[in-house]
Amino acid sequence: MRPSAHILIGLPGSGKSTLARRLAELYAPASIVSSDEIRKHLYGDEAIQGEAARVFRFARSNLLAAMRAGRNVIYDATNINPRFRRLTLHELRENGARWIIGYWLDVPLPICQQRNRDRHRIVPDAVLLRMVEELRRSPPSFHEGFDELVITGEAVQICADVEGR
Repeated sequence: MRPSAHILIGLPGSGKSTLARRLAELYAPASIVSSDEIRKHLYGDEAIQGEAARVFRFARSNLLAAMRAGRNVIYDATNINPRFRRLTLHELRENGARWIIGYWLDVPLPICQQRNRDRHRIVPDAVLLRMVEELRRSPPSFHEGFDELVITGEAVQICADVEGR
């Protein structure tokens, strides 16, 4: 059977990494491709943002390698940029993705800000506000190539919905 791809979308602190770990259990065998882990690998620390295009290229390479190996993939990144989302979905489809599901964790900004303050890698509020505006201008949509798009305010709800299928 051809693998599926799970694309997480949301602000830092929205629960994407928590959801990624749970999805990896539910859709095993699965590979999590995490932008935080890539930054840690490339720059020695996940807090170092580095060059976004380089991180994106590395992530795409890892996603496609896992897909070609027949593994389900979970892309744990903010995925705020609609152009990058469309490119990622197109390449996943071209490399064997049977079904692509987007999970937009539309968590209120104040909750993300609080969670952000409680973690190692703190994203400045100005950056969070720019991300909110980008998502408002270009929210994830089926036009980007998703087969299914789940929009929720909490990762816990997505896990319950997926487990109930």
